[in-house]
Amino acid sequence: MQRTIRVIGIGDNGKDSLLPLYRKWIEESDLLVGGERHLGFFPDYEGETLAIKGGLSAVVQQIEQTDKDTVVLASGDPLFYGVGSYLAKKLPVEIYPGISSIQQAFALMKENWHDCAFLSVHGRSMKGLVQKVDGMDKVCLLTDEENNPASIARYLLSFGVNEYKAFIAENLGGAGERTSWLSIEEMAEREFSPLNLVILKRTDESPSWPLGIPDEQFAQRKPDKGLITKKEIRVLSLAALQLKPDSTVWDIGTCTGSMAIEAARICRQGAVLRSKKMRRTWKTAARICGASAPTLSPFMGKHRQAWKRSTIRMPCSSAAVAVK
Repeated sequence: MQRTIRVIGIGDNGKDSLLPLYRKWIEESDLLVGGERHLGFFPDYEGETLAIKGGLSAVVQQIEQTDKDTVVLASGDPLFYGVGSYLAKKLPVEIYPGISSIQQAFALMKENWHDCAFLSVHGRSMKGLVQKVDGMDKVCLLTDEENNPASIARYLLSFGVNEYKAFIAENLGGAGERTSWLSIEEMAEREFSPLNLVILKRTDESPSWPLGIPDEQFAQRKPDKGLITKKEIRVLSLAALQLKPDSTVWDIGTCTGSMAIEAARICRQGAVLRSKKMRRTWKTAARICGASAPTLSPFMGKHRQAWKRSTIRMPCSSAAVAVK
């Protein structure tokens, strides 16, 4: 008889979040896999247990080497920023989703969620996050202990983003469940449970800069005012580059930053790297254009050396800007 490997979604309230059939499968299995918190919901489990710590590759290898009927416990919907997709590529699994924390949060919020953007900073850098949030009406953020609601709020405020109200849901379905509506400023000052998610709802207009930001909107160097790629040239150059949302752009000789900032607003899922020369002017220009700056990363060195280093591993979808 062929063994089964089932991935089952579970909530923060443990066994109570599971259908009777799911509980039966867990009881009848020989190997139970999950995070230590998930395994803790089953102290009387009679089979072998395997805690997921760190990467999943070692766990996959151990599951491959056994012929035991296996259940893998995962939070909520295993296919939504969860382990389900990775395991399905490596093992012949069956996936059974539970009610996700996102569903619970929107139910408590009494809002629909089909029109929401979903982003994760769980185990990921927040770099470029504001680029993706900018101008969205509703955004759900999956967090972790480092990228917690207060850290996210301080990050957003550093780019002048305060046109949102935040709905923070903590310990959903478990002991200590709590929800709150806060301003971004209030969220920056609070402490939260490690188990939380954040939903941002726009309550005021976001700044709008269509392609072709007026030259006077950029902070230009003095006494060298005018050292900027003029709007008309900038728009034509960006059109010729045929940038995509996930493009990577190198801006050589960034200076005022007009090309890089406009490119960053197009490449929301990509990145823009800039020459670190004229850093003070760049910071001012980036702040004026607010949320357009976060995917912009400095690279060191004189233009020629920086160009040489940057193009060594330039991906095929990249563009290089060197406009004076």
